[in-house]
Amino acid sequence: MVSEGGQTRRLLAPLGWLGAGMTAVSALYGAVVGAAGVAMPQFSTAQNVAGALSPRSIQSMVVFGAIGLAMLYLGLAAIGLVPDPFARAPRARLVFLGALIGGFLIGRPFPLFRHLFRHAAESGNPCTARPPSPCSPWATSCSWRCCS
Repeated sequence: MVSEGGQTRRLLAPLGWLGAGMTAVSALYGAVVGAAGVAMPQFSTAQNVAGALSPRSIQSMVVFGAIGLAMLYLGLAAIGLVPDPFARAPRARLVFLGALIGGFLIGRPFPLFRHLFRHAAESGNPCTARPPSPCSPWATSCSWRCCS
């Protein structure tokens, strides 16, 4: 008989492997942003104009294209048309899927992530990335007094 705690751990373990893949991609991308600085395409403020694409659009097209190809291959493997690279390693499949989910951060980062990465890029230290304070210029409202 499996204890309730053991069953909960067994049910949550796959989420841990999925999270490991997401965390690895986020950490690696944070290090790249910290090293490259604000020259990264995601910081471009260029607008799309007719006949040209902004650097951010190109970055998202490349990343989402790669994610799509990986998902297509995994789908074909699931129905048996191509070899399954994770047939003998189900945990590796979870880590890989987590990495694909983490790729969405690279493809089109949300404003909070963009702020975190901008801070890491400007400071040159990905370990100092932090969310905006409630009274920062990026906050929509300030609910308490800030110390200046």
